[in-house]
Amino acid sequence: VAASSGFHSFNSSNTCTICGYVVVQVPTRTPTTETASRHAYKKGSVWQKDGSMHWYKCAYSGCTIANHGKGLVAASSGFHSFNSSNTCTICSYKVARPVTVSTRTPIPTTAMPVQVSIRIPTPTPITVSIETASNHAYRAGEILLSNDEYHWRMCLYPNCAIENHGYNETRQSHSFNNGCTYFDNDKHLERCICGVYRYEPHYIDVITGFRPSSDLTKHYPTFFCSKCSHDYNGSVMENHHLELYRSEGLDGHVDRCTDCGIYFIDYSIEIFGNNDHYSTSPSFTR
Repeated sequence: VAASSGFHSFNSSNTCTICGYVVVQVPTRTPTTETASRHAYKKGSVWQKDGSMHWYKCAYSGCTIANHGKGLVAASSGFHSFNSSNTCTICSYKVARPVTVSTRTPIPTTAMPVQVSIRIPTPTPITVSIETASNHAYRAGEILLSNDEYHWRMCLYPNCAIENHGYNETRQSHSFNNGCTYFDNDKHLERCICGVYRYEPHYIDVITGFRPSSDLTKHYPTFFCSKCSHDYNGSVMENHHLELYRSEGLDGHVDRCTDCGIYFIDYSIEIFGNNDHYSTSPSFTR
């Protein structure tokens, strides 16, 4: 429309005198207490402008509202009107190239810009922990460390300087079931998986035989330990269990121990199957 470039021309009733378009007037909201950043627009006499519009600078003292008054010029709704020299005929704004005038619907002259407040949350700081030889997370290894009661897995951190690191995380009581070895006649050696060992007396399972003692009236039993799978000699002597083997008439008789097989001949002793004789007479009474 050449006459008005297509823009409404409103009368005092907010009705376009060309097409009859009616704009509902929005009542101006006036803050109870005005401040430099919140107040009603007060038209000044100095032009402010940008690449597409111009408006009168707000006359409120110290106004800090950006572009306050933009779009509130009734005559042309604030859009530039350029001549052949690319100069606005209203505010003298000039551009270096031809400008196509926007045909956007103008903002009502009585409307007050809406202030939108956006709160940007404060970012939560991230704390980065740097590990050192004396301050780091436990890393379980395969090597076992131990004391008298427990063993635990050594920490894998290079040059770990934390004393007994892993003790609270992986400690276990010793379990002496990782092998048993004969040590001597009285005891065997039992081992834990960590290498700690202890000495324990042999288990008395079965009597496997007997051996003679310096006391001709007694002998020593021989035992088998099922823990270390080894024979060992008992340390406590036992009396012979004698029974009549044969009578020699008036010349005497022969007795035999039913446990160890030793023969007593006329109160002398010899080992069955051996020619060694003992000249010492037995000190026991039949």
